[in-house]
Amino acid sequence: MTIDTISSPDTQASEKRQLRMASAFGVAVSLVVSWMCRSRSRQTLAELTDDQLRDIGISAHEARREARRSVMVRLDGAGLPPL
Repeated sequence: MTIDTISSPDTQASEKRQLRMASAFGVAVSLVVSWMCRSRSRQTLAELTDDQLRDIGISAHEARREARRSVMVRLDGAGLPPL
């Protein structure tokens, strides 16, 4: 055993806190990236022509409704009403 491998309970607790914070930050970043991708997809959907929408099987009404949806979603994946 070397000095480097010995750690006190305080050090271990501090390391665990740091890991939890890094994990929470990673989750937050993933969530923001997901919102940005969804927003970009909805913007692209809103720009499609009627012919393009027909090709993918979506009506203009459905496309407009989806494009207006809020990017905010709950963590469990269920959508919130638009703001």
